[in-house]
Amino acid sequence: MYLAQRGPSRVLERNIRTMKLLERQTSTKARSINVTATRLLLARLEINDPLAHIIQAEQNNTEIRTTQAEQEFDTGMQERNPEGFYSTEMYSDVGDDFISSQGMSMRTMLDNSVHAAKVRHQQGDYPWYGVETDIQRRREYDHLRSWKDQGAPGRLMVQSLCPSSNELPHQQAEAMGYDQHKLRSSISVYQMNNLGEIEGYFFSIDQHTLDSNKSVLDGLGIVPSKQIDSTICLLGQAFIYHPKDPNSSPRDEVLALHGSENKSVELNQRLLAESRDEWFDLSEVVRDCLQAGRYSADYLAYVARYDLPMEGPPTIEWSTHVMDLYRSRIAPHKLFAQANEPGSSSTSTSVVSLPSYGGACPSSTTTLGLGAESFSAVNIADISQLQHRYAGHGGCQACGVRGSLYGCGAFCRSCNNVWCWEYKETNRMLSYQEVNKARRSFKYRWIH
Repeated sequence: MYLAQRGPSRVLERNIRTMKLLERQTSTKARSINVTATRLLLARLEINDPLAHIIQAEQNNTEIRTTQAEQEFDTGMQERNPEGFYSTEMYSDVGDDFISSQGMSMRTMLDNSVHAAKVRHQQGDYPWYGVETDIQRRREYDHLRSWKDQGAPGRLMVQSLCPSSNELPHQQAEAMGYDQHKLRSSISVYQMNNLGEIEGYFFSIDQHTLDSNKSVLDGLGIVPSKQIDSTICLLGQAFIYHPKDPNSSPRDEVLALHGSENKSVELNQRLLAESRDEWFDLSEVVRDCLQAGRYSADYLAYVARYDLPMEGPPTIEWSTHVMDLYRSRIAPHKLFAQANEPGSSSTSTSVVSLPSYGGACPSSTTTLGLGAESFSAVNIADISQLQHRYAGHGGCQACGVRGSLYGCGAFCRSCNNVWCWEYKETNRMLSYQEVNKARRSFKYRWIH
């Protein structure tokens, strides 16, 4: 995720009291492994977990809606734009750090991302490739510092490309949030302005590969100092170049060299404001349900409007699932689908029928893949119990069939069996789409 918009440091391994408060509905057996589960969940908050702003507010005894939380929501929507994203940020050199105009520490953010990736890898739900990616991304601060100390000549560019299937197996890429069909890259370009501030430009390019990147580097007059044979190798490097036109837009310059169309990526500000307001209102409602241990009338109104899930008493898994559904489906649908449908109504939409809009890069969303966030470490500890647990009535998130739900409340009996059996065999959490595909395969013909 590009540096301007990644969240501030969140202290890991502290305030387990908060987690116990939020998980008051869990069983005594589940609480016996709560320390391990909490460690993993707090690590996930470093990767922009959909519940992060609620837990952070509980930890710090602050309001859920803050300037930082608003910015993170807006950024998440920008990254889900099918046309790509574009953003700018100003940085000040303060001591041994670069601080954004929003008060975010670049150095702390990068350090904590590496730490969080290592914690998740130790817990077994994050590939080492992801850890290595965060380690290389950590070098962006060092490159920026070196460039600044040299007098900030020209512009500094750092590129993060999506690895192809030849570099990273599809399953691991999907687990990290990469889309190997879209091949969307994230580009960061820095330059110094006349006031001594560092201007950061952050944008995306689709279908951007190592081969197509050669034309970009050649067009900018960049000759790499060493061979670039992988996207991680590229991520670990930074390039200084001098634009032909100092007043040119870095995004326009790179897009032209790549041969990509310069599409407008501006969001409908009215719909963005409406979605932002509803996101924070739903956040308050979800927190109140967690604290009360029951569903409120306000949440029932959201259920009627969007067909949101109600499985058992409110839990961490349920709240994470609900907030992710809004962030990855409901809000993007309003911004990118209904915004282009004059006269369409945004007052009532079944979330089951909506597509999922992925983020721009692996650290922009929870990296377990769509649907996996519904299952916390507490549930996974006893997968057999999860397989047979009745969780209420509603629509299956995988196949769409309405009826009895099982497990965490996301699946019908057949889809839940597929998810659980696959996890037992491969230790891999399938996405909703993968579950729907697997249940129709020869391997699981006995499920029906």
